[in-house]
Amino acid sequence: MERTTGAALPSPRPPRATTPPPTAAVIAAPVAGDHTEEEITGYERSPSDVLRTVAFAVLALLLLALARGARDAATALDEDLVQRLSFLTPAVGRILAGAVTLLVLASLVGAWAMPLVTRRSRLLGHLLLSGVLAVLLVQGAGWSIDRGDTDALVREVARRGGVDSTLTVDGLAVVAASFTVLAPFVSRRWRRAGAHLLALVTLLRLLVPIAHPGTLAVALVLGALAGSATLLLLGRPSRRPTLGAVAAALTGSGLPPAALEPAVVDARGSAPYVATLRDGDRVFAKVMGADNRAADLLFRAYRFLRLKDVGDERPFSSLRRTVEHEALVSLLVRDAGARTPRLRSIAPVGSDSFLLSYDLIDGTTLDELSDDAVTPPVLRGIWEQVAVLRGHSVAHRDLRRANILLDRSGRPWLIDWGFSEVATSPALLDADVAQLLVALALDVGVEPAVDAAIDRLGPEAVAAALPRLQPNSFSGATRNALKDRKDLVPQIRAAVCRRSGVPEPKLADLERIHAKTVLTVVLLAVATYLLAPQLGDVGGMVARVRDADWVWLPVILAMSALTYAGATLSIVGAVPARLRLPTTFVAQLASSFASNWRRPVSVGWR
Repeated sequence: MERTTGAALPSPRPPRATTPPPTAAVIAAPVAGDHTEEEITGYERSPSDVLRTVAFAVLALLLLALARGARDAATALDEDLVQRLSFLTPAVGRILAGAVTLLVLASLVGAWAMPLVTRRSRLLGHLLLSGVLAVLLVQGAGWSIDRGDTDALVREVARRGGVDSTLTVDGLAVVAASFTVLAPFVSRRWRRAGAHLLALVTLLRLLVPIAHPGTLAVALVLGALAGSATLLLLGRPSRRPTLGAVAAALTGSGLPPAALEPAVVDARGSAPYVATLRDGDRVFAKVMGADNRAADLLFRAYRFLRLKDVGDERPFSSLRRTVEHEALVSLLVRDAGARTPRLRSIAPVGSDSFLLSYDLIDGTTLDELSDDAVTPPVLRGIWEQVAVLRGHSVAHRDLRRANILLDRSGRPWLIDWGFSEVATSPALLDADVAQLLVALALDVGVEPAVDAAIDRLGPEAVAAALPRLQPNSFSGATRNALKDRKDLVPQIRAAVCRRSGVPEPKLADLERIHAKTVLTVVLLAVATYLLAPQLGDVGGMVARVRDADWVWLPVILAMSALTYAGATLSIVGAVPARLRLPTTFVAQLASSFASNWRRPVSVGWR
C-alpha cells in the first residue's frame, strides 16, 4: 500500500549524483518572522491540483446533468424571473448591469497585470491557457444544455439593459479560472482578497439576474476546473519553508539547531531535514504540508473504490489531525517496547505545514542493504518487533523494506507510522505478517523468512496470514519488486502451509470492483441507452407488431432452429466420443441463455 506521506530516516550513504548535496546552513538565532517565510524551489504537479481537478470535474458533471434534466423547470424559472425584473427601471437595470461588467473587467485586468508587472512570463502562460479553457468549457456546457437556443431571460435582459449575457457569464468563468491559477503564486492575504472579490461579483449578478443562478454556479465551477487543470498540466510553484523557518520552528519547540541542512533521502512527499542541536544531539525532521494531505486523500479514495476489507479508516479532518495521529502511534509503540525513533517535537512551520522531529538513528534501511546483511539474528529481531505490535493491537500497515532500519549494531528499527492503526482488527495484523513475509523473502529467501516468523509468532499466527498473502495486501514497492519474482508468493504460501500443518485456504476477496462487474455495468449502460428511446415509442411498437405479416413466422422459426441444428452437428463432428443428438441439441438451446459476457459453447452462428 503506497503512500506519499511520511518519510524514512536518512542513511549514511552519499547523496545521489542527480541531486547536488546542499551545504549546511549554520543557524544561530533565527530572526523573528522567519517561521512564516517560504521559498519557491521550482514547479511541480501537485496532488492538491489532482484532487481539486477531480472534485470540480465531478461537481460540474452533476450540475450539467441536473441543468439538462430540469430544462422544463428552468423554463418556468425564466418566466418567473422575467416577471420579477419589473421592479427595475431600465435605467437602474442598465447601471447595475454595467457595474457588474466593469467589475469583471477590472478583476481580469488586475489579475492579468500581475505577471506583466512582476515579469513572470510563465504565469502569463498559465493565465492565457486557463482563460481559453474556461471559455471553451462554458460555451460547450451552454450548447449541451440549450442547444444554441437563447432563453427568455437572456432576451429580456438584453432588451432592457443592452447587456451581453454571454460576455458576463464567460467573464465570470475566466475570473474564477484566473484567481485559481494565481492562488499558489500569491500570499494568503491576496488569496482572500480574490475570493471576496469573486463573491462580490457573484452577488451582484444574482441581484441583477443576467443569467440563471444555476448558470452562474456552472460558470464558477467550470472556471475553477479550468484553473485547476491548468495548474495540473503546467505545474504550480513548489513552496518549501526556508531553512530559517525550519530552524525557527525547531527553536520554538525547544530544539535550537546549531546546523541544519536538507536530507537527501526518499521522504515520499514530505521535505526532510537533518539538524545538529546545540547540545550535540542530531534529529531528523520532516515537513508535511497540504500536498501530503491531498495525496493521502487521493490514496484513500483510490483504495476505497478498488479494494474492500483492507482496514482503511476515514481520512482525517485536517493536516493537523494527520500529524497528530502519526505522533500518537509513534509514542504508543515506543512506550509498548517497540524499537522506533523517539519523537522530539511537533511544530507549525510556514503557512500551512507542520514539522515532525525524531531522534536521528545512524543506520540504513533494508532496501539499501545487501542480502548478506539480513542475518538470522536480524530476522528474529524484526519479527520480535512485529510481535510487540501484535501484542498491543497496533498494525503498521506499511511493513516494506524501506520502513525497516538497521543501526550500526545490527538492531532493527521500525519507522514511518503515518498509515498505522491502533486498536485494530486481527485481519490487519495478519496483513502485516503477510507483507513482511514477502518483503523479507525478497532478501533472504522463502524458508528463512517463514522459519523466523513461525519461531517468533507461532504457527497459528503465521497461518492466519495465508488469506492475505496476495498482491492487494502489499505496498506498491513490494509489488514492483515482485514483478520479476512472480513465483515467490505461491512458494511462501506453500512453505507456510507445510510448516504450520494446515491446508492452503481460500484467498480473501479484497477487490471491490472486478472486471466482470465493470463489463456488466457497461453492458447495462449500453442497453439502457439503446432501449430507453424505444420505451418512449410503445405505441409505435404495438402498431408495428399489429401490422406484421404473420405468414412468415413459421419460416423464421424454422430458419432459427436450423442454426441450432447446425451447431449440434458441428459439436458432434468435432468430438471423438459419440454424442446423442437430442441431448446435444438441448445443450445448444441452453447455451443461448448464458450470461452476456460468456462465450457460447457452440461454434455455430446464431
